[in-house]
Amino acid sequence: MTSVASASPHHTTYIVGHKNPDADSICSALAYAAFKSARGEHGYVAARCGNTNARIDRILARFHQPLPLYLSDVSPRVHDLMVTGVISIPETATCAEALEIFDRHEIRLLPVTAPERGVVGTVSLAALGGIFIPRVSEPRLMRLVNTSLASITRALRGRALHLVCEDRAEELYVRLGTMDIRSFWTISERDQIPAAQAIIIVGDRRDIQRRAIEIGIRALVITSSRRSTRKPSRSPGPRASASSAAPTTLPPPRGSCARRRAWRA
Repeated sequence: MTSVASASPHHTTYIVGHKNPDADSICSALAYAAFKSARGEHGYVAARCGNTNARIDRILARFHQPLPLYLSDVSPRVHDLMVTGVISIPETATCAEALEIFDRHEIRLLPVTAPERGVVGTVSLAALGGIFIPRVSEPRLMRLVNTSLASITRALRGRALHLVCEDRAEELYVRLGTMDIRSFWTISERDQIPAAQAIIIVGDRRDIQRRAIEIGIRALVITSSRRSTRKPSRSPGPRASASSAAPTTLPPPRGSCARRRAWRA
């Protein structure tokens, strides 16, 4: 018997039975390929994954059918599974932005790219879980983030009132300013969190806002439904705002990166 001519590997679907084929497997592949051709669907080729036997050869000879194409390996290759519309994320993106892409496209892995170096790595949904899920056994690490003030502003979709050294990546500790003013900052002192590495998230608590600025926290994130009319400032100014509903302005300490910061999120 002679095999059918080899088809082009592009846009070709091979119809095969099981390995070490019997007569049913060979005949079924030939019949289904003929059915597809009769329907006007092209690119379907009958194939086999093993040698034939005398019984199969007699059947093919009686019905004047060619021997199906032999395929030594039908395991999928990378080009069979890859996608061309690749969803990626730049290395400058925040974890919150990566999480939004995971959710929007229902994927679990993202290539990380750089403008001139192409793909520089990957980030997975499982890896992000290690960041967003608190570590109960390590309370200090539960509050730790490694980011920049500019990235925080972008992730919160906040309105920056005053930014100093906003693009510098640094380790920061997030705290909530919801306690009584008399106990404010006592837990942070116990956990040995420096004020210059602290981010305080607080609402319209002017006492907490003022105290946070006085002790020199790195950033103050103020949550409120009311918009501030204060214009954003990116250069060290003579004052720094510490309130969103009714801004309280206090003189900042001396030094470029040690000045007080404030956001309205």
